[in-house]
Parts: sequence; structure tokens; C-alpha cells
Amino acid sequence: IYDAAMRADAQVRLQYVSKQSRLANAWKKWIGEKQGLEAAGAVNAKLAYEAEFQRRVLAHPEWKFSYGTLLEELESKHKQLGTFLKSYEYALEIGNRNIEIFQLANNLAPYVDLLENKGPEELNKRKDALIKLFEGFYKDYRREIDQQVFAALMELYISHVDVAYLSPYVVELEVAAGKDYNAWARDVYSTSMLATGNQVLPMVRLNPEDFIRALAKDPAYLIAREIVRSNTERLMKPVNLIRLDIDQLQRRYMEAQMLVFPEKRFFPDANSTLRVSYGQVLGSSPKDGISYKPMTYLDGVMEKYKPGDYEYDLPQKLVQLYKNKDFGPYTDASGKVPVAFTGNNHTTGGNSGSPAIDAYGNLVGLNFDRQWEGTMSDLYYDPAICRNIMVDMRYVLFLIDKLGGARYLLDEMKLVRPKSGK
Repeated sequence: IYDAAMRADAQVRLQYVSKQSRLANAWKKWIGEKQGLEAAGAVNAKLAYEAEFQRRVLAHPEWKFSYGTLLEELESKHKQLGTFLKSYEYALEIGNRNIEIFQLANNLAPYVDLLENKGPEELNKRKDALIKLFEGFYKDYRREIDQQVFAALMELYISHVDVAYLSPYVVELEVAAGKDYNAWARDVYSTSMLATGNQVLPMVRLNPEDFIRALAKDPAYLIAREIVRSNTERLMKPVNLIRLDIDQLQRRYMEAQMLVFPEKRFFPDANSTLRVSYGQVLGSSPKDGISYKPMTYLDGVMEKYKPGDYEYDLPQKLVQLYKNKDFGPYTDASGKVPVAFTGNNHTTGGNSGSPAIDAYGNLVGLNFDRQWEGTMSDLYYDPAICRNIMVDMRYVLFLIDKLGGARYLLDEMKLVRPKSGK
């Protein structure tokens, strides 16, 4: 839905490019994880590892007593979690994340609670924050697009969440709409005041209390909050309890592995902490007949150039610089402008923008992605196919200088050529 709207309207493209990118990145990551795990034979490797773990445990009386049933307990808990997880994730994605008007409703819920629990005086103290929330939301919001998303995702909610965990309120509304999701969407978006910023902002500026009291009866607000409430009470609580049990079992499993596999190296969990990874600039061959070189060049950018295409259009100045071969000092030995390179460094979510430095501490690139087949590295690292992707600093400097005309920024930098520790 986003893609079609963005291709049809340049203004929509500007408003929705980051929203579409977030969705596309997550979607592609999950596909890449699945493909990478299959290509690396990760499941069979893990099963073989667990079989060897169990063999060693059972051969040692003390370990057998402490850890003999550990894998069985973990498997049982994961199967128990699986009975809830699909419905929980669907309700979470739909009720919390991917219908924009629902996102707004959930952000407004604390204001409803504030009025109910502390009164209008406390609410009025947050009037400016409320106005700022709306201004930010409606700046890049298109009601007609969100209405289509609502129709598509509410059908997914009804059909993919187990009937035992569906919100009865939402099911009643779906039945009342004759299970016509487009008609239901039209009704909600024509009657919800949240669908129109021009209606909301004057109300909030005039009297936040009146707006919040009206909001509590708004159809879009009620649907969003009922999905969240139902998901929280019927699914989130049991899911979280099972995950707590799994976390405790996992702690014991890690403890056991360090005893049972003394020859193996174990690495600390570096998530949400500062981390440094090291590796080499390397290409890869993730599939039979497919080989990726470690470097890409401006030539490849031009090969993908499609005038007017929102993904592959280029500034005319860049096109002209390429035609004129006006590359300045930003080429390699081949005379081409490097754009990006891959390495076998392990990266994870949150590493985008991290500096890539060479052996001498010089900045040579910025990390921004992982090779598609290697996105499973959070789950299973295979050095043969896991590659991070970095933009080459020569390309960054080329764009700053030649395209952006901001040579004065380079005057503040120390450019080292050739690279060395001096």
C-alpha cells in the first residue's frame, strides 16, 4: 500500500519514505534470516550441538543430576510459548505498530488516564506537549493511505489471531460491518476525529479537557485500545511468564555449557553496550553460482540509475560529475570511486553509523547494513556468509566536496593518504 502510494505521488514519497523503509528493512531482515539459517544448516548444527551436550551430561553423574532434563525443560517451555506467540505477535503488530491512527491512539492513552486520575488541571499543564504530538503526527500523515492499511490489517487480525484471544469488542464491530473491511474502514475514518488533523488541533488548543473526554468515545481510539487491552490480558501476561521461565532455564543452560564444553570459547552478550568487532574486508559466495566482490563503485550506482524512480533516481549534478569523470582525489588505484565494501565483522541492530577504522585507527568507512544472507548472525554466525556493509569514506568525502560543494568541511579534517599510523 505504501509503495503504490509513493510511486503515484511525489509528496507521499517524501512523507512515507522513512515509514516504508522501516517496514521494508524488518521484512527483508526476516526473509534474510530464514534464508541464511537454511543456507548455513543452522538448525541441524544446533541439534548436533545439543546432542553432544546431552551425551556429555549423561556420562557425568553430577552433571546428569543438575542438567540432565534441562534441554527437555527448555523444549517444553518453548512449545508452550508457541501456543501463544503467533496470536500475540499479530495483535502487537496490528494494534500497536502498523496502523498509524492506532499509534496515535496509544500515545494518547496516558492523557486519558491523566484526566481520569488527576483531573483537568494536570492535563492542561501538558497542553503544549499534546499539541506538539499532534503537529508531529499529522505533518506526514495521509488518511486515505492509513484507511487502506486499516482494512488490510484488521482482516489479518480477525483471520490470524486465535479466536480465543480476539477482542470481543472488535469482533462485534467486524460482524456489524458485514465482514466488509473496506466498508468498516470507511466508517471508522469518516467518524473518527483522529483521522483529520484540521479537526483535532483547534479542539486541543481551545480546550484539552473537552478533546480528551470526546477521545474516550472515538471509534478509532476504542478499537486500538481494545486490541491492546485484549492482547495484554489474554496473551502478554502468559507470554511474559513463560519467557521468565525460559530466561531462568537459559541461565542454567549457559552455566552448563561452560562446564560441559571447556574447550569452547564463550562470548559475553554485548547487546545495549559499547562493542568493538574486528574482521577483514572480504567478499562472499552465499549460494551456488553467486559470488559477491568486497567492493562496489560509483559505476554500479550509475548502472542502477532510473530517472524519476523514487529508489534509483540521482541528482543531475552527480550524473554530470560521473560523465565528466570529475572525481577529484577520491578514487582508488583503478581510478574508480569506491562506494561501499563488505567485511566479516559481526554487527547487530544499532550498529548503523558505527565507525569502521583500519589497523592504524584511521576512519575508512561507516557501517550501515548487513548482507541479506547474513542477517541471521544475531542467531547463528557463519563466517562464510555473514558480512557487514560499510560506506567507503572516499565516497562520503566525494559527495561532501564534489556534490555538496562543502569543501570547507574537509578543511577541518585531517585526511591521511596513503593510510598509515603516522
